[in-house]
Amino acid sequence: MRRALLAVCCAGLLILAGGAAGRIYHGPLFALLVAGAAVGSVGLALLLARSPQWIVAPLSVLCMAGYGAFCVWYSARAAGITGGEVWSCPANSFRLRRRPA
Repeated sequence: MRRALLAVCCAGLLILAGGAAGRIYHGPLFALLVAGAAVGSVGLALLLARSPQWIVAPLSVLCMAGYGAFCVWYSARAAGITGGEVWSCPANSFRLRRRPA
């Protein structure tokens, strides 16, 4: 019971911080994404608290990558970007650009 209460408090503090930072940005998207990350990370830590570390680390990385992909998709949908353009935006950001001489 104590562990669950501590996890809820930790997630609540992260959600409050995201809400405070979300007031800087237009709309509730940032606060929603931070709240999802807080609940997901604290929930995963709570679920895997007694698991061996060699299981926890890869699952954490997979969940983080999955949530990152979800955030890209959800943000693009909120911005009105559809189809193949959704995944070309992050791909374009990794291209090397040459500076004009």
